[in-house]
Amino acid sequence: MSDREQTSTTNKPALEDTTDRAKPVEILEKTNLKRSGNGWMLIALGAVIFIGLAAAVVYALLDTSGTSSASDNVPDPAAAVAQGSNPTLEALLATAVDDEDERATMQAVIQQEINSAVEATLFALTPTATPLPTDVPLADTMADHNPSLGPEDAPVTIVEFSDYLCGFCGRFHSQTLDPLLEHYGDLIRFVYREYPVIGGQTSAAIGAAAQCANEQGKYWEYSDLIWDNQLGDQRQQWSAELLASFAQEAELDIDDYNQCLEDETGFNNVVTDFEAGRAFNVTGTPTFFINGERLVGAQPIEAFFEVIDRQLEAQGVEPPPRP
Repeated sequence: MSDREQTSTTNKPALEDTTDRAKPVEILEKTNLKRSGNGWMLIALGAVIFIGLAAAVVYALLDTSGTSSASDNVPDPAAAVAQGSNPTLEALLATAVDDEDERATMQAVIQQEINSAVEATLFALTPTATPLPTDVPLADTMADHNPSLGPEDAPVTIVEFSDYLCGFCGRFHSQTLDPLLEHYGDLIRFVYREYPVIGGQTSAAIGAAAQCANEQGKYWEYSDLIWDNQLGDQRQQWSAELLASFAQEAELDIDDYNQCLEDETGFNNVVTDFEAGRAFNVTGTPTFFINGERLVGAQPIEAFFEVIDRQLEAQGVEPPPRP
């Protein structure tokens, strides 16, 4: 993706002190994902409970020192800024990355597999999601600092709220994004926004580093390396050193990259995106707004065709023939 054209600036709105987090039950209530009949819901609930019990047993076997649950170790990134902390990459990754502790590495791998299993179960049992109420005005879905591909005056803009540790987000970026860009050409613009809800501190740290690459106009070169590490066969454990190696591979100015991390420019951009996602009731990743119309999940490319073609036709633009 190194030849992609990106458009972004660095103006950021002021941050607000919003430290509350939606509870899991409240998030589930807001998703409005329903399936007819109680049988499917019982199957889904049973599958999730089984996976949860398996996770508890595995953690009990691996760690008897009384460590807190994964949810306890995922603070709100907005709260970190609001409370005046200095979230360096090392600090953000401290609780999630420990190169000297093999047990922690095993736990991280197992947790990733558990998360993927839960996502896959719920996704398989909910093939059709009831559209969430109230779409979002297109102008409100973007911020000036967001990296983008395609012309600013494209008739259709796709805004993605995503997490670098989200398996379904990785699927979209590896299987769907490039075919969409190739199919529609200058008719669409793609905008990326950070929404670190899967990996918590680790996702926020990765996002901050990617935003610092964006400050140098090399977001897409850098983010390709991130997705490759999530999806590749030779995945490496996330660390500040790994992210710095990506900066070198993407040919960033290392001094500027480090300064961006130190003065929290990248992290503040992550928080701005995160707060926007919460304001739009984004409850999972990936979530897309296509000219403001919400599309949730790693949908097949045909689902994107349907929404994009409808948005083009509404403006009197004939969509290209589908492959």
